Amino acid sequence: MQKPHLEGDLIFNMRVLVDTSVWINHTRGDDILLNLLSREKVVMHPYVIGEFSLGTVSSRESMLTEMRKLPQVSMATTKEALSLIEEKRLDGSGVGLIDVFLLSSCLIDGNTQLLTADKKLAKVASELGINFSAG
Repeated sequence: MQKPHLEGDLIFNMRVLVDTSVWINHTRGDDILLNLLSREKVVMHPYVIGEFSLGTVSSRESMLTEMRKLPQVSMATTKEALSLIEEKRLDGSGVGLIDVFLLSSCLIDGNTQLLTADKKLAKVASELGINFSAG
């Protein structure tokens, strides 16, 4: 398999699924997403939109509108998510079911990494080789 070309600190053609934790931090002034959004690297998962819509951030409606405009990552099935739990022994890892769906979606998509502010989720994503580090 050919290695992707580097484009600055981003891998050319790579996409980034951004976890709800990062979107929430973004509404609080964290600029980590700006570069990814401006380079059209961000993809969305409907479960992230669902989690974000349950929040009470001040810019909720405008953020949801923008999030819905982003391209969607391939969605993992329940069977794929449950298989990942068993195959990678994720029981006791500290991640939740929605996290597993995000991880599974990145893995089946093949060219998508996960950006999260959640330490336990980032650890599992790193172990799976799909953790995106913005730093």
